[in-house]
Amino acid sequence: MTINNMYYPILRARQFELIALRELAENKKTQKFVTPILEPVRTSFNGLNIAHKILKQHKQFAYLIVNPEVGETGYGVSYLEYLKKLGDDRVYLPAFRYDPKIQNNIQQYNLNNCLLICDDDIDDEDTNFKELAKQGKVSKFGIYGTNRNRSLVRYLKSLQNPVYG
Repeated sequence: MTINNMYYPILRARQFELIALRELAENKKTQKFVTPILEPVRTSFNGLNIAHKILKQHKQFAYLIVNPEVGETGYGVSYLEYLKKLGDDRVYLPAFRYDPKIQNNIQQYNLNNCLLICDDDIDDEDTNFKELAKQGKVSKFGIYGTNRNRSLVRYLKSLQNPVYG
């Protein structure tokens, strides 16, 4: 997915994907063109920690999906706690797959500059979604699916929020 010539690939944060990401960062191949979205599939933070160190050295950031849908992790606060432990170094930014309960997590952890990943079946009349979109804690929206939800895209653009999909 792209916005303003920036590519946002979703990577499963597996060993070889993280190694490739580190090598691209070391060679300065991604900074202006690629913002990775990492969806962890393992419960271990080892690979994320190594990638974090390299990305920080090379001033590259990535989004980290804190409520992954795939792999052995599932929904929980472990990735929110992980981000909290890293502090405000702006290497891993929070990303969420849309779920009405994420608003509580955003408030509880005082998160900003979040990426919200939406499937194309989200109803633009969903009051939880509208409240989340208006509060300003989400800075980017990604809409995925086979049929881009045009009314949702129009609504988000009316709020001046960057949309990609």
